[in-house]
Formats: sequence, structure tokens, C-alpha cells
Amino acid sequence: MIYAEQVQDLMNLDTDGVAVVPDYVQRPQLSFLQQEILERGNIAWRDAHEKYTNARGLNIVQNHLSYALRTTAGDQSVFTRLPRLRDMTIHITNDVQGLAELSPTLADWRPDEVVLHDYDDPEIGLSRHRDHSCYTGIIAILAVYGTCDFVSHHPKTQQATTREINSGDLVLLRAPGLINTDEEVRPDHAVQNLKTMHRLSATWRQDRQTGQQPLAHTWYDNWRSQTNE
Repeated sequence: MIYAEQVQDLMNLDTDGVAVVPDYVQRPQLSFLQQEILERGNIAWRDAHEKYTNARGLNIVQNHLSYALRTTAGDQSVFTRLPRLRDMTIHITNDVQGLAELSPTLADWRPDEVVLHDYDDPEIGLSRHRDHSCYTGIIAILAVYGTCDFVSHHPKTQQATTREINSGDLVLLRAPGLINTDEEVRPDHAVQNLKTMHRLSATWRQDRQTGQQPLAHTWYDNWRSQTNE
């Protein structure tokens, strides 16, 4: 469960826009989810190792495999072999919606995508970046397995904060729409310094552009927009 006091800082523009819920998922539930993701044949991993320069001029380094699914469109039968991931999607949705006392917009929060990452570089899993502005409210990232440093940068001051994230922790990022403001609310963040050989994460996001052209560098295993068909 996510308690309002754990994420109150997300509503404060003087903070970096990151909140951590320690041990959000505990054993044995976490072990079951790990086994499901790692079971041979369940995940058609895509090699997302890449280097490119984004629209802001930042050099992006990705050292991970990726697997993305639409949760509200496309072929939903994929979740018959991933029931733990489906149940976690429902659980996180309910918990984030339960934070509507902080921001009424969260009452309608429903992630329409879940993205799995398998990081494998000990120094840089994913370099400094921020999520696209099409994602709204809150972005939820579950550490399924492994330990790393999660480095965030304050949207205004650019001050860096490093948090150690362990298996079972839930990281919440502030996204547009959570606060009624014209200021930039999204924190830059990076995955660095893996303390384990691999790190698995699952990210849930609500995309207000659902049904349109997928974002660059994103490929959904169970869905393609009409513009791509």
C-alpha cells in the first residue's frame, strides 16, 4: 500500500519530484513475479542497447533489454502467461488512485503501458533523461530484482540526489498534471552503479496520447497504432 505521507513531497515543487516506497512488494509475492518474468518463453526481450542524442541535446546511453506492453489496448491475451504482472498492474493502479486526496487527477489514473527493463551494465543502466511529457500524473517504477543507485535532478535547481533502490522498492516520479502549474515538474533521472549482475524493473505510465503514434525508441509487443499498421 502507498500512504499519502510517503508521497506528500511529490506535491511540493521545492522537491525533486521523486518518492520511494520501501519494500512495496515483499516475498513471496516478489519471488513469484521474478520467476514469472525470468521464465523462459514468457518475455520476448528486445535489445535496447543504444546511444543517441535526444531533443534536448543530452547524450543518452541505454544498457538494457526491454519489453513493453499496452495494458488497455491490443492483444491482452499475453497476460494469461503473465498473471502476476497483470495483478501487479491492478494493485498499483488501485494504490495510485487511492492518492486522490493529494491530487484529484489521480482518481482517474490508469496506466496503459507497462515496460520491463533488464539492465546489465555495472556503471550506467540508463543515463540522465526525463520521461516524455505525454505521461501524466505519476510514473511508478518497481524494482523487481537487484540494487542500484537512482540519481535524480531537481527540475529547477538541477541539484542531484542519489538514492539506493533495492528489490521490492517502488519509485514514484512526478509527471505533468499532478500539480496545477506551468512549471516543469518532471525530474531528470538515471539508473547507475548496479550492485548486482542484473537489475529488473517494471514501469507503469499513463499516456494521454494512447492510440497515436508510439514514441520513438518504444515498441509494444502486443499493440501497434493504426499509423504503424
